[in-house]
Amino acid sequence: MGSTANALANAKKALEKANNFTGSATKQAGNVSNPFTPPKDEGARSAAAPTDYSHARSARASAGHEFMGVRSDEAPELNSALEQRATAEKALQQ
Repeated sequence: MGSTANALANAKKALEKANNFTGSATKQAGNVSNPFTPPKDEGARSAAAPTDYSHARSARASAGHEFMGVRSDEAPELNSALEQRATAEKALQQ
């Protein structure tokens, strides 16, 4: 039971240290608000540029593109090889 009380006391100390750190960071930033919280202003969130993955899609579509040693156009070959392997394993188990 003593270990539970010690764990609780240590958790309270850690929380107090975290609150002190947050308070000191707020004072250093010169803000009244917490610098670790995201902005509540919806305009600030929408100001970020939307993510565009078109460059990744076009790179995958180009012939000869590889990712981790696998060509982007060899998925059918790999799938058929896996099916043949599964069929061979079933034949060996019979």
